[in-house]
Amino acid sequence: MFLGSDAGAARCLEALTAACDVGLAVTPPARRRGRRGQPAPTPVGDVAARLGLPVVPTPDVNRDADVERLRAAAPRLLVVVAFGQFLRRAVRDVPPLGCLNLHFSLLPRWRGAAPVQRAILAGDAETGASVQRLVAKLDAGDVLAEARTALRDDDDTPSLRGRLVDIGAPLLCGVVQRLLRGEDLPATAQDEDAVTLAPRIDVAEGHLHPAREDAAALGRRIRALDEWPGCRGVLVRDGRGDVPVLVRRAVPLGDAPAGAAPGVVVAVGSAGIDVATRCGVLRLTRLQKQGRRALDVRDFLNGCAVAVGDRLAPPA
Repeated sequence: MFLGSDAGAARCLEALTAACDVGLAVTPPARRRGRRGQPAPTPVGDVAARLGLPVVPTPDVNRDADVERLRAAAPRLLVVVAFGQFLRRAVRDVPPLGCLNLHFSLLPRWRGAAPVQRAILAGDAETGASVQRLVAKLDAGDVLAEARTALRDDDDTPSLRGRLVDIGAPLLCGVVQRLLRGEDLPATAQDEDAVTLAPRIDVAEGHLHPAREDAAALGRRIRALDEWPGCRGVLVRDGRGDVPVLVRRAVPLGDAPAGAAPGVVVAVGSAGIDVATRCGVLRLTRLQKQGRRALDVRDFLNGCAVAVGDRLAPPA
């Protein structure tokens, strides 16, 4: 039985159906996309329907009726990937072989909802995917297998997540096949002294503060949070009106000119808008005005004049 929601989980479901017998998919209900959109299934629901799998759409798998449906299906093993719902004991006790979770970090580092973003934000050298036993405590179960990947200087959340699915899906399939064959897999208990947490991303974490962070950290923030909620600032142009922007791409450079205050624009050109930070210069290379599409800096400057001495400030 497979429980999941997003596109990465859907890819894992496809891999599992090719590797073993998946009898049922459980996913959150369809919901409207956009202001007037028709209700659309989750990516897992969509893939399950295409594969001809029975689907249980539920806002809470712990409801009595859903637990009874899971019991009636009599799964041997339950697999969770990016499901977004806590599984109570009544659900965890359904399969005799227990419950597995594919988590996109090297546990015990980055337990929680946003491990991919947190790894980028922290500047980790590597991360990975872990197959763990599902227990009551969040992401605290024993680890049965892991795969590693180095973080790249240009990794953003979609690119890193995609690579983690690439290495995680076959890892998960291998563990599932071995358990279904009755093999006794060695398990590694997590070191509780080494735990770091990956809480959900807050909108305010996307506010850019050049005086608080250096250029490298701001560059990581933009790459980690571009998918959601986006990194926001305000171009303060004295006498020419302030312009709220989303910074979509940026590159950290070397030292700022002597005496340049954090947030001040120190150079403007077709290659980018260079902003002094707490340490170093951040070159803004792709920006987006509110309600407009994202533009490379050359096109952005054609419709929004920015000059040396202007400032990039955090949103009010």
